Amino acid sequence: MARPRIPFGRFAILTGLASTTPVALFGVLAATGRLSWATGILCAAVCVIALATMVRRGLGDVYRLQQAWGRDRGRLGARASSAETVLESLPQPLILLNADRQIVRSTVGTRALLGETVPGRDLSSVLRAPEILETVDRVIGGGDDEPIEFDIEFPTSMTISAHIQKLLQPAADGSVAVVALFDVTEIKQVQKMRTDFVANASHELRTPLAVLSGSIKTLQGPARGDEAGQLKFLDMMEQHTTRMTRLIDDLLSLSRIELSETTMPEGEIDLTAVLTNVVAMLDVAAGRRNINIVLEPGLGDHRITGDEVEIAQLFQNLVDNAVKYSHENTVVRIATQTCLNPFAITGADDSQYIEVSVIDQGPGIPAEHLPRLTERFYRVDAARSREMGGTGLGLAIVKHIVSRHRGRLDVRSVEGRGSTFTVPRRDPGGIRPRCPSILP
Repeated sequence: MARPRIPFGRFAILTGLASTTPVALFGVLAATGRLSWATGILCAAVCVIALATMVRRGLGDVYRLQQAWGRDRGRLGARASSAETVLESLPQPLILLNADRQIVRSTVGTRALLGETVPGRDLSSVLRAPEILETVDRVIGGGDDEPIEFDIEFPTSMTISAHIQKLLQPAADGSVAVVALFDVTEIKQVQKMRTDFVANASHELRTPLAVLSGSIKTLQGPARGDEAGQLKFLDMMEQHTTRMTRLIDDLLSLSRIELSETTMPEGEIDLTAVLTNVVAMLDVAAGRRNINIVLEPGLGDHRITGDEVEIAQLFQNLVDNAVKYSHENTVVRIATQTCLNPFAITGADDSQYIEVSVIDQGPGIPAEHLPRLTERFYRVDAARSREMGGTGLGLAIVKHIVSRHRGRLDVRSVEGRGSTFTVPRRDPGGIRPRCPSILP
C-alpha cells in the first residue's frame, strides 16, 4: 500500500501536544540547576524527535486504515449495487418478501408477468389467489419450502407454478423469503391439446372400425349368399377403409411436418406450376358438382423457396375444402398477386411479396368459428365434414406448412358470400405483412 499523505498541520499539532510535558520537565530541571541548559535542550530535542517519529507512524497507520476502510466500503457498495441491478434485471420472475408478507423487491421478469409491483405492498396486491397467499404465510411462519400451482385471472388468465423458499437468515433489506414464479400456461395448453388429440383420434377411428366390424359379421352371417346385401356392405367397408386410410395419412403427414417445422426449406419451386397441378388434380372432383376451378393470371413464372410436396399439399387442402363447401354451379378462384412490402418506408425495404388466395362461393363461416379453424379435428359442421370424407386435420396441416415456410394464413369469411383463405409470403423467409387484400 502506498505511504499515505499526512497533513503537516495535524502532524505538528499532535507532535506539539505530545512534547509539551517532557519539554516543560526538562526546562524545569535546567532552571533549577539539576541539569545544565545544554543538556536540558539536548534532552528536550531528542524527546521531540522521538515523539514526532512515533506520531508520524501512528498517524500513518490511522490514515492507512482510513484508506483501506474507504476502499473496502466502495467495493462493498459497488458489489451491493451490482447485486441489486442483477437481481432486478433477471428475466425469471422472483419476488422477495419481508416477515409481514410485504414486497421488498421484484425482478423485471415479475413485472413483465404480473405488471407493476410496488415495494411495501402486500403480496395479495399482485397475486390474487388464496392458495399462494396461504402457502407463503406457512413458509414465512416456519414451515418447509413448498411448490404450488394455481390459476389467476389478472392481468390475464394464466396458470402459474410457484416455489416459496425461506432464506437461511433475514437479508439486510428485511427479506425473509423468495417466491419464484413460472408461467406454465402454454405447457398446460399443450398437455390438454395432446389429451384432446388422443381422444379425438380415437373417436375418429372408432366409428369406421365399428362399421367394418359390423359389416364383416353381417357378411359372415345374415348377408351370406345375399349378393345385393354383400355389395352394399362391401361398399360401406370400402368407404370407411378409405376414411381411415385418409385419417392415418393426415396424422402421419401432420407429425412429419411438425418435426421439421423449425427448419426452413431450402429448395426452389415453381409456384405457378404447383398451382396448375393442383387445379388439374381436383378438376374431376369439382366437375361432379359443376364447380369450375379458375387459376387467375397475374403471378407469371415465379420461383420461391420451399418444399414442393408441402406447398402442393397446402394448396390442395385449401382448394379441396373450397370445392367441398362451395355451392354447386359456382366458381372457386385462385387469385395471385405480387407487390412490394406495403409497410416499409419508401426505399427502406423493396422486398417482393407474393399473395395466393383461394376464394369460394360457399355459405361462409360464422365469425365465432374463425379463431379455431386450424385446431386439429375442429369442424364447423362435423356431420357434413365426415359425410364428405373430411378428417378434420386439413387446415391444421395447412397451418403448420405455412409456419414452416415462415408465412401466415389469413382467413376472412362473410356468411352467405363465401370465404377467402390467403397465404401472403415473401421470398426468401420472414414474417409476412399482407399485400392489398383480394376480396371474396
